[in-house]
Amino acid sequence: MPSILATHTHIRYGLMLIGIVLLGTFVSVSSVATHTMKSPDSSEVIVQVLAQDGHEYPESVATVNGRQISGKSLAQRVYALTVSPSAMDWSTKPQASDSVEKQALAQLIQEQVILSAAEDLGLAATTDEAVAFAKTQQQMFLTSDDPGAKEVYAAAAAQLGVSPEEFADQPEAVEVYRTALTRSHVYAWITNNLPEDQRNDPVAFQQALDAFIAQHTENVTILLG
Repeated sequence: MPSILATHTHIRYGLMLIGIVLLGTFVSVSSVATHTMKSPDSSEVIVQVLAQDGHEYPESVATVNGRQISGKSLAQRVYALTVSPSAMDWSTKPQASDSVEKQALAQLIQEQVILSAAEDLGLAATTDEAVAFAKTQQQMFLTSDDPGAKEVYAAAAAQLGVSPEEFADQPEAVEVYRTALTRSHVYAWITNNLPEDQRNDPVAFQQALDAFIAQHTENVTILLG
C-alpha cells in the first residue's frame, strides 16, 4: 500500500503537469481550429472547438460558496479529460456512467470548495511561495528525461509567447502553481489531522478529504440546463 507521502508527491507532480497542460491547451487544439479568431486566448479556442461537438457553455456554469465557475474553465476541463481521462482523478470518484462534462464539473466544484476552505483556514499558498516552487518545477521539466514532459512545457511557454526558461516568471504560470500548492497544503492539513495510525492509510485520507469537502460545501448552484 503506498504511503500518504508517496501519494502526495504523485498528486503534486500531477497537479503541476495538469496546470501546464491547461495553460498550453491551444497548442493541442489549434490544428483543428483553423477557422477561429486570429489571436484568441486558449480558453476561447477550446470553447469554440467543443461547441462543434455540442459542448457550448454560458459565461458561468456554477457558483460555489458564492464564487463562479466559468464556462471557459469547464470547457478546458472537458478537453483535458477527453485527452487524458485519468489525468484528474485525484479528488473525485465519478461513476462510470457519468458523462465527461459531469465529471469535469464535479471536479471543478470540489476544487473550488477546497480552495475556498483553504483561504478560510489560512492554508492558501502565497505568491512568493508559488514563484519559488515554479522555479523548482521549471528546472525539473527542463532537465526531465521524459521528452513528452519537455514538449508540453515548451508548448505552454510558447502559448504565453516566452521561452521555456522564462515560463516560471509569467503571472499566469505562477497562479497555476499557487493554486496547486494551496491544494497540496490542504492535503497535508487533512493528513496531519488524522489519527497517527491512519496517516499512511490512503483510504482514511480519501474519507477525510470527502468529509472535508462536504463540511465546507455551503452553497452550490448548477447553472447548466
